[in-house]
Amino acid sequence: MSAALIAWGAALSVQDVRHRRISNAALLLVAIPAALLLLVTGAGPLHQGPLASLLGLLLATLLMLPGYALRQLGGGDFKLAMLIGFLLGPVATAVAMLVAALVWGGTAAVRRGLARQGRYALAPILVSGLGFVLLLPLLRSL
Repeated sequence: MSAALIAWGAALSVQDVRHRRISNAALLLVAIPAALLLLVTGAGPLHQGPLASLLGLLLATLLMLPGYALRQLGGGDFKLAMLIGFLLGPVATAVAMLVAALVWGGTAAVRRGLARQGRYALAPILVSGLGFVLLLPLLRSL
């Protein structure tokens, strides 16, 4: 499942970089099956329960809401962050958002140049946090 989510995140990142938008269809491609799996089995695709999914979604919402309210990120970015929270649960969401914040800070100079041109994509930054959390168990086994 982790490999599929990483591939999905990479595709979203490409879409955001090329078109400066994340389509609702691309988000629903993961959101609907994840929600159905959670409803039917009581566990999401990454084995978290309903409470963890809800708390992860709420944490991502709280973390991203100020940026969305100040128009520093778009609706697609906001929905992507909420979906990441839903998929990961609260603890892994906190780690993913911390990694994304570090990547955000590390790419500030590049983004500043792109912002002058009126474009930059946030999906690759958010997906970097998701990818880190999903790959962390593999890194620990090395």
